[in-house]
Amino acid sequence: NTYKEEAAEITRKTGVTNISDLDPNSNNDTVQIQEVVKKLPELTAKKNTIDTHMNIFAALLSQLESKSLDTFFEVEQDPGSTKTRSRFLDILKDGKTNNLEDKLRSFIVLYLTSTTGLPKDFVQNVENYFKENDYDINALKYVYKLREFMQLSNMSLQNKSLEDGSDSAFKPSNLTLSGIYGLTEGKLQGGVGSLISGIKKLLPEKKTIPITNVVDAIMDPLNSSQKNLETTDSYLYIDPKITRGSHTRKPKRQSYNKSLVFVVGGGNYLE
Repeated sequence: NTYKEEAAEITRKTGVTNISDLDPNSNNDTVQIQEVVKKLPELTAKKNTIDTHMNIFAALLSQLESKSLDTFFEVEQDPGSTKTRSRFLDILKDGKTNNLEDKLRSFIVLYLTSTTGLPKDFVQNVENYFKENDYDINALKYVYKLREFMQLSNMSLQNKSLEDGSDSAFKPSNLTLSGIYGLTEGKLQGGVGSLISGIKKLLPEKKTIPITNVVDAIMDPLNSSQKNLETTDSYLYIDPKITRGSHTRKPKRQSYNKSLVFVVGGGNYLE
């Protein structure tokens, strides 16, 4: 925006249609033109930087479009739908894309985020597709085992809720491991504005990662969900103002104004 405003001001003062038409070596004695010419090197550098970023952006959009990542993202949003599974199988065999790695990743997302689990015949069809294309799917063994652990954890939390007299059940969050939607709808010729509007569709609205929910529950418990509060109630508070021995009880929920958050190591967001 700054570059556009400065360029418009220059063209208005000099009467040229484009700042590239100005000649820094011109002997024109017009004071305004001479002042404007002094700004040319800086403006030219800004334009080159903008052009470089736009070229990179255009190349990225081209890659996203060629891999149909927007289609995969749409499918991943509703893993429990029969139509979604049918559409995913169609995408696998449509012959338009050969990015088997993205197809496998999308299947893993569907498998791990489905609340009720995927039908065995659907899983078998997907496995057969990759085998027919001689693609290594040994990683799926780990994914299947991970899903079993997730279910066991779910059962454990449900049992704990029953023991505590709470009827709240654990619901796995709908993790979005990829998110490319509508990026290629806006063409570069349409200007930066149309591209930005397309980027806004990249992430679903009102979705937060686990660490955000944890921090919200600690910082502002009054406006946090019960599920997040139950998670943070078991956290250890190291506070010199707390009476000795009281750390064995649930900490008193209170609001905080400032915090510093550190994510250490390769653990999960709740560690």
